[in-house]
Amino acid sequence: MTNDIIYHYCPLTYARSILADGELRPSTDGIGARERPALWFTPRPTYEPTAVKMYKSPSTGLVRQLTLDEQADRFGLARFAVPASVAPHDWGAWVRLSRVRTADAKRMARQARDLGSDISLYRATFDAVPVDRCVDIETSVDGRIWAPLRVAAPLG
Repeated sequence: MTNDIIYHYCPLTYARSILADGELRPSTDGIGARERPALWFTPRPTYEPTAVKMYKSPSTGLVRQLTLDEQADRFGLARFAVPASVAPHDWGAWVRLSRVRTADAKRMARQARDLGSDISLYRATFDAVPVDRCVDIETSVDGRIWAPLRVAAPLG
């Protein structure tokens, strides 16, 4: 890990959509009405715990966080590596600039800590990031060892 590279972690299924769109976009999932959507990064070399998705059981209707292994098995793991300058805001700057409610920021920080994440590492941008800014796009089966994502060439 170098300090000048940061990662956006996501399910592999999302990575395919990102590549098709040509950009990583700030997320509106779970944000307040006034809050600015952000795109999150970290220098953490292993899969970011807060990027593990929630799952709603079709049989019980219960919602829970997947384990890393479950996410890897169901959706795959991917990361987009970019220069750190792409995401200029640390956690404190994001709180000031995002219009997030104080209670929501505290809840997010507590949840991140409970999942084993470190908000002091977080970097954010409010802008979309073109895929061509990525220095690497990688996939993993375990969230620790990464390999280049192989993208099939288009037919025709």
